[in-house]
Amino acid sequence: MKSDKFLIEPDFQFFARNREVVNMTKTVNTQGEYGEDGLMPPDDARDFFEMIQEGSEFLKQLRFELVTTEKGTLSKLGVGGRLLRASEEGVDNNTGNEVLPIIGAVKYECKDAGLGTSISKKWLRDNKSRENFEEMFIGQIADQIRVDILDLAFNGDTDTPSDDPDVEFLVINDGFIKQIKEKGNVVDGNNLANGYFTKASFFALRKAVPAKYRNPKFRWICSDNTYTDWYEYLSERPTTAGDTAIVKGNGIEVLNTKFEIVPNFPDDVVIYADPANLVVTCLEDVEIEKADKSETSINKRVQYYAAHVSNDFIILEPEATAVLINRGVVTTEDSSVATVWPNSALHPFLGVFLWTLRMLLQISVCRLSIGCLSHFSKS
Repeated sequence: MKSDKFLIEPDFQFFARNREVVNMTKTVNTQGEYGEDGLMPPDDARDFFEMIQEGSEFLKQLRFELVTTEKGTLSKLGVGGRLLRASEEGVDNNTGNEVLPIIGAVKYECKDAGLGTSISKKWLRDNKSRENFEEMFIGQIADQIRVDILDLAFNGDTDTPSDDPDVEFLVINDGFIKQIKEKGNVVDGNNLANGYFTKASFFALRKAVPAKYRNPKFRWICSDNTYTDWYEYLSERPTTAGDTAIVKGNGIEVLNTKFEIVPNFPDDVVIYADPANLVVTCLEDVEIEKADKSETSINKRVQYYAAHVSNDFIILEPEATAVLINRGVVTTEDSSVATVWPNSALHPFLGVFLWTLRMLLQISVCRLSIGCLSHFSKS
C-alpha cells in the first residue's frame, strides 16, 4: 500500500523508555532469523503492540486482539443474567437450572496499512554519536502508528468521498463511528431540545442503550471541541456545577461517566459505549524494514524505513452502543426556552435574569419562613 513519506524529529528522551522493547524486535536489521522481509517473530509483535498501547490511556481501555490470520472470527461468551437460585442444605436446586453459556462469534477481516519515512544520510552522520538511534527511531514510528490506529479506529470510512484531503487514510477500513451508525443505537440531536446540545443529549444517549448492557466502564467518546464546549458551558453557569467544572478541569463527568477524547473526532458526534466492547484486531505479522543500499537510496542519499501492519475494527455487541449525530451548540438547561448560554444574540441577558429572579424568590421564601417561625415562637 502506498504511503506518504514524512520527516520526523526523534524525541529521544520520550522513547528511551521503550528501548528495551524495541531492542527485542531486532527487525531494524533485516538479516534476522526471520529473513530479509523484516517480519517480526510473534512474541516481538505482541511487544510492539503493547508498546503502542502504552502510549495512550484510552487505547489501553480498548480490547486488543492479536490474530494469526487475516480473516476469521472472534468468539464472545456470556452466561445471561438473574441466574442465582435459593440454596438449602441437602436440597439440589441446580438440577434443571444449569447455566447454558451464550456463545457467539464476530467476523473480522484485517486490512493492510503502511507507514514510510526517510532520513538524510547527512543527518545520520551528524548525529551518529546518539546512542541506539535506530531503536529509538522505531519507537517514534510506533508512536505515529498509535496515533493513526486510534484515529482510524473511529473515523475510518471506506465510502469517504474521493475529494476528501484524507481519503487515502480514511478508506483503509470502516471505523466505530460508521459501524455504530449502521448497527448500533442512533440518537439525532436535531430531535432534542430544539436542536441544542443540552443534558437531554446525554440522557437520550444513555437511555438508547438497553439497561442490561450499561456499566460503570461506559464512556462519553467525543472530540476535544465537544468536551471544551461542554466544559465552558458548565464553568459559566452560576451554580455548584460551574464551580466544579472550574476546579476539576479535565475531570468533569456527566451521569458519573467520564469523557474520552479521540484525535480528529467529528465535532457533531458523541459515542456512548464501553471501550472494552470496541475491538482492535491486529495481525501478528508486523514488518519493519530498512533500505539504505537501493539505487534510489544511494542516488538521493537517504535511508528509508517502513512499517507494515494489518488491522480491523469490530464491535462485539452493537446493541450496547449509542451515537449522537447532529450535535448542536450548548444551551441553558431549560430546553423549552432554548437560549444559548452565555452569548445568545437573541437574549444575551435572559439566563442571568432568570437566575437572579430565582435567587430573589428563594431569599423571599427564606425570610417568610423565618418570620412565621418567629411569630409562632412568640405566641
